[in-house]
Amino acid sequence: MQTKLELGNAVAFFDKGVEQFRTGDPAGAIFSFNRALQFAPDNANIYGYRCVARHRVGDLAGAIADCQHASSLYLEQGNDREYQYAIEILDKLQDLSTLAA
Repeated sequence: MQTKLELGNAVAFFDKGVEQFRTGDPAGAIFSFNRALQFAPDNANIYGYRCVARHRVGDLAGAIADCQHASSLYLEQGNDREYQYAIEILDKLQDLSTLAA
């Protein structure tokens, strides 16, 4: 179970990562999402956002791994809507991977 401090740190790093991504710094966003995951390793949203950032920097394998992990967490947590969305993104990433091979 997370403490309030850990949760606060996770939120702060997540918010920073989102802002970095929005302002064109996906590599910085990945760093911030990595830090957020140190405090909230079961947060599917962080994996989802890191997936998008990894794709943006050309790390397709990392993006696929993050999307798979996010979808698993969404399923475990009973978040069907986000699970379905993550599966759709995962399918698209896997199609890109097949085309790149």
